[in-house]
Amino acid sequence: MVGMDENLAELGGGGASSAALRNALVRAGGSGAGGGTPLTEGMVFLLAPGLGFHYLVVKRSVGQRLVISGTAAGVGWGGDTIGEVAQRLGLVVTPLEHAVELAADNALVEALDGGHVVVAWTDVAALPHRRFPPGFAQVVPHLLGVLGFDEANEEFTLDDGCALPVPIDATRLRLARAEAPGARNRALCLRAAPPGTVDVTALLRERIREATAAHLRAPLGSRGIAGMRALAAGLAEPAAPRGWLSLFGRGAGLFHALLALHRWIAHGDHGPAAGRGLWVAGLAEAATLPAHGGLVPELEAWRRIADGWTALAAEALPDTCPRLAEAREVLDAQLARYSRDGIDSMRVLGATSSRLAAIENEMESEFPLREADTYALLRDLGARVDALAAAELDSSRRLLTLVD
Repeated sequence: MVGMDENLAELGGGGASSAALRNALVRAGGSGAGGGTPLTEGMVFLLAPGLGFHYLVVKRSVGQRLVISGTAAGVGWGGDTIGEVAQRLGLVVTPLEHAVELAADNALVEALDGGHVVVAWTDVAALPHRRFPPGFAQVVPHLLGVLGFDEANEEFTLDDGCALPVPIDATRLRLARAEAPGARNRALCLRAAPPGTVDVTALLRERIREATAAHLRAPLGSRGIAGMRALAAGLAEPAAPRGWLSLFGRGAGLFHALLALHRWIAHGDHGPAAGRGLWVAGLAEAATLPAHGGLVPELEAWRRIADGWTALAAEALPDTCPRLAEAREVLDAQLARYSRDGIDSMRVLGATSSRLAAIENEMESEFPLREADTYALLRDLGARVDALAAAELDSSRRLLTLVD
């Protein structure tokens, strides 16, 4: 085995990509807010990619597909901020980028063989253990940790959203990396730099200010507060040209959209509540620093916002509709099982994926809500998103004054 550390202290975490980045930074020697304390996942999310929002509907041959990201970088985070933050945390960062897939593989193996810590981007839908439904290929780049390489079996081992190392055939990983949108064959090699002074306080101020300002900035579009309002409008006026019934219809397409809304909010790459849980955790840790004690009054507001996102995810597949509630329970159980057991649960994951596909097939012939109830559900979700947008607008403005 090349590169594998048998004493890995921690794998997985609150969100697959934020945890993989945090774990990699710690293994490479990055330190936390106290200068000598370990980095937490909340602190890493605060630094990169940070708070934000991105609402995207992608047209595919199987129908429209919904993607939501709760980060400043949106769906397409490609690594520049991550490399910069890693350097500011006292690490040496070497990009690994190759046009040819096999050369990219060899570079990973050489870096691991040299004792370096490696993170790499993939297409999340191309990873067999992530169990994504059809239609999401080459849409969402996904960061993971590369832990080692088994030369005898030609397998890499990954840190990817569960408590156990995830083995993956080298060819599978090669294809997933080649299809990563905006980050094709991209990886970063991290190693400790000579001892020096790490000014985490200044870095925190910069990153909170940059992410919050970007969240507020665009008056129109699919990102930030404007993106939240676009999502709210599509839900509140379902029959409008950009409304959800116009985009997805009332059958399997709408079911896919509601399932995706739940999945991206509750189980996204940056933890539950569309990343707001990690944002709150990072702010709480930053508030313990003397220079950032003024953040304390905003913590409760952001906790209420995170609770609002959690409630939105649940109500996307509400208990009042047994068939939709069953889909939510099946998906939640599937992702919880993977988070705990990794590929040891693949047989169970296959069965739950089959159950979700069967529910989708039922939706083709008969959506489980009457037309009036469908309108009511979508408008309720729209009102919830609109309220969250208003709350985030107010809290982001106050937060910006505290770090300017």
